Amino acid sequence: GSLPVAEYTVRALKNLGHSVQYIDNSYFKDSLLFIDKMQIKRDSRSKLHAQFIEFASSSVIARIDRFRPDLVIALAQAPLNPEALNQFRRVGLRTCFWFVENYRHIRYWRDMFPYYDYIFVIQKDGFIKDVREGYKKPVHYLPLAALPEFHRPLNLSEDELKEFGSDISFVGAGYRNRQEMFLGLLDYDFKIWGNEWNMLSPLGAVIQRKGERISPEEMVKIFNATKVNINLHSSAYHRGVDPFGDFVNPRTFEIASAGAFQLVDHRKYLPEMFEVGKEMITFSSFEDLRKKIDYYLKNPEERKEIAEASRKRVLREHTYEKRLEEMLQFILEKGFELPGWASTDVFVDEAIKDANDDRELAEFLKAFEEKGRLSFKDILEYIEDGERELTDVEKIFLFMREVKNQYAKG
Repeated sequence: GSLPVAEYTVRALKNLGHSVQYIDNSYFKDSLLFIDKMQIKRDSRSKLHAQFIEFASSSVIARIDRFRPDLVIALAQAPLNPEALNQFRRVGLRTCFWFVENYRHIRYWRDMFPYYDYIFVIQKDGFIKDVREGYKKPVHYLPLAALPEFHRPLNLSEDELKEFGSDISFVGAGYRNRQEMFLGLLDYDFKIWGNEWNMLSPLGAVIQRKGERISPEEMVKIFNATKVNINLHSSAYHRGVDPFGDFVNPRTFEIASAGAFQLVDHRKYLPEMFEVGKEMITFSSFEDLRKKIDYYLKNPEERKEIAEASRKRVLREHTYEKRLEEMLQFILEKGFELPGWASTDVFVDEAIKDANDDRELAEFLKAFEEKGRLSFKDILEYIEDGERELTDVEKIFLFMREVKNQYAKG
């Protein structure tokens, strides 16, 4: 779940005008899954996991060293170990951790929070207080959101409506509370999309694509094609609606942003985000869910009005651009300092833009586009590593080095 959130975060930061390098570690997924499937002792598996994280962290360090950012933003399950985070700290590079998971289900945050400079979480109440007092860190409540350029109303073809459409649907993993509650919805035109479902249960008849994971692009099509989207937050410990519903999942914002209608289980802080009854319809039990499914299937105009109102609310308040602006403002207010390289390097994209009047210089600088930041040392190393005939631009840089050296000698 956190991988799409990382991608939306990158797009939002770029929309805000930032220079961003996205470090996508999903390439390592198959290797991690292979370790988990190996028939070996638990100690051996733990050792391999540690070595895997060390390798992944080293690859992140190498890419950050090349890009040289002002700030590192990590999302939940980012493969960074304490050694890597301490290395960032030694060079003055600040890090923040957006823990976009339920802290009760995924608990490795306990080991990682001490190594980050700024903490952002999707739950509050006592959790915020515990983090602030226990870890002595700046911590801020930052809910999830939608990316309207991606989560948007679509004009679907007849074939797409046939494939993705139904009276009611659900997109997500087969947690226990969903597996049990949805057994009571099999008399509807119902489609379930996602993985980790029991195909041998009666639900197998409505699970699409044999329980394969659904891409974010297809998910938006499902939202658009469904009359009533069911949004039941996950729980591995409860039957039905989770009584500790203290966070709002990304699906809530994404369905609303797509201009689609949803029924969402009651969440403690949902009324802070949407006007319940006008912008969002909630249910508190299985019986309440069935009652509201029946009502809204018979009242398409009400569905449309509520969906339009929820979309307008998302566009005003619940976009990733809004969340990232809030994140960066919080960081600045907590005494943010730039790393040492920020005072000497230049941004490559800005340098290329400034060199537009000198076509040869602009073309030369494009060789560094993936770096993000560029120093005089980087340019000299690039020139010296080449085995080609020097261009006029390269000769000028070498001349500048000689002048600099002569000046340093006095």
